[in-house]
Amino acid sequence: MGGGFSPQFQSGEMAKIAKEGLDHNVSAVLQIVTAFIPVVGPFVSAGIGLMDATQYAKEGDNTSAAIVGTLSMLPFIGPVVSRIPGVRALGSKGMAALGKKLASKQKNFTKQEQEVLKGLTQNQSLVKSELKKQTLKIGGVAREVAKLKDAYVERLGQDTYEKLLKGYLRGSIDKETFIKSLRAGGRAQPSLANFMVVKGVKYFQKEVDEIEKVATELFRKNYSPKKLTVYKYDKAKVPTVPVEVMMEPMNASTVAELYPNLPKNVQAFVRGNKMYFVPQTIKNTQVDDMVSLITHEIGHIKDPAMTRSPKLRDSYKVGIKKAAEANKAMEKLVKGTPEYDAQVRKFAQNYKLHPYELVANNAMALNNLTTQTVRMVKTESKGAVLQGLQEIIDFFTKKKTNMSVIGKKMLMGPEVQQSKLSLHYETLATYNKKKYYELADKMVRQAEYLKSQVKMAK
Repeated sequence: MGGGFSPQFQSGEMAKIAKEGLDHNVSAVLQIVTAFIPVVGPFVSAGIGLMDATQYAKEGDNTSAAIVGTLSMLPFIGPVVSRIPGVRALGSKGMAALGKKLASKQKNFTKQEQEVLKGLTQNQSLVKSELKKQTLKIGGVAREVAKLKDAYVERLGQDTYEKLLKGYLRGSIDKETFIKSLRAGGRAQPSLANFMVVKGVKYFQKEVDEIEKVATELFRKNYSPKKLTVYKYDKAKVPTVPVEVMMEPMNASTVAELYPNLPKNVQAFVRGNKMYFVPQTIKNTQVDDMVSLITHEIGHIKDPAMTRSPKLRDSYKVGIKKAAEANKAMEKLVKGTPEYDAQVRKFAQNYKLHPYELVANNAMALNNLTTQTVRMVKTESKGAVLQGLQEIIDFFTKKKTNMSVIGKKMLMGPEVQQSKLSLHYETLATYNKKKYYELADKMVRQAEYLKSQVKMAK
C-alpha cells in the first residue's frame, strides 16, 4: 500500500487541516472586529480591556484598539456568553489578551483561546448583531464615562466598575442609574463606604455590631441567654430572611452527656437556629476570638447548604462521629508519632474539611479581615490601613510573611499566635491545598475591595 496512508502522513495532514481551520477562524474573527474600527471610540472610553485598547488608540492604531476593545466587551454580553461559554471563562482580561495576540499577529493560542475563536466564527451573525447593540448603548454614555470612570475605578476598583458596566449592558440597570452610580462612586462619601464581604457568607454591619456586643458580654463573664438577629439566604441566594437566634449556656458535663461526639473542649455549637456556648471552655477567650467563634457558629446558620442539602447534613453527622473517634485515639497516642499524625489527619478530613466547617471558617477569616479593617480605619492612618491590606494581598500572592502588626491582625485577628484563624489556614495548607488556594483568592479579592472602600472613606 502507498505511503500516503502512513501514520506520519495522516498526522501531518491533520496538523495541516487544523492549521487551516485555525487560520480561517482568525480571519473570520478579524473581519468581525475590524468592522467596528469606525466606532472604536466608545469601546475605548468604556475602559474594557484595561489600558490596552486605550494605548493602541493613543498611538493611532485604531485597528488594534478595535480588536482588543470589542473582544474585551464580549464577556459582558449575555447572548454571546450563553452561546460561547469560553468567553465567560476567559473574562474581559483573557479576551483582551487574546485581542493583543490577534493584533500583533501571534499564533501561539491556548486551547481555550482556539475554542473561543472557533465559537466566534460559528456565531458571526449573533456576535455582530450584539456588538452593534452594545456599541449604540455605550455610545449613549461615552461622554459621561470618559469624565467619571477614572475616579470611580480609583476608589472602587476595576472589578467593581466592570460589574456596574455589565449591569448596564445587560439591562439590569438603566442609563440614569448607571451614570448616577459612576458619579457617586467617584466621590469620597462615608455613606458609600460599605465594608462587606464580597465572596463567601455575607454579614451586614448590623449583624457584626450585634455579634461584637454579645462577644463583649461573654468576655465579661455574662453568661445569661442572648439573642441575635441574623439574615439567612433566600431562594435567590441573597441574605434577606431575618432569623432570631437564641444563644444559651450549656454546662460542659451536659454537653458530654447529650452530645458525646462533640470534642471535650468544644466552646460553642449550633442546633437548628439555636446556638449553645460552654462557659467552662470560653472563660479565657479574648474578645476578638469570641467574635470569631460566634461568627463561625452563626455562619452555620446562615449557610444555605445547611437547610438545602440533606446529603451534606448526613455526611456532617458521620464526620463528627469519626472526628470524635480520632480525638479519643489521640488521647492514647504520643504526639508527633506517625500514628498520632494519622489521627490528626482523620480528624481534619472528617471535620475541619467538611463543607459546613469550610464555609463557616472561611466566613470567619473574611469577616475578620473586614472587621479589623473597619476598626483600623477609626484608629490608624489611611496609609497604614492600605499598607496592611496590601500585605494581605502579598502574603497570599507572593508568600511575603514580613507583615506589620496591622497586617497580622487583619490576617489572623489580635491573637496572632495559635488563633482560630491561623489554625484554619494551617489545616487547609497541610491537608487540602486546593481549598487553601480558593480561600486565598477570596482573601485577595476582599482585600482589594476593602482598599477601594478605605480610599472612599474620609
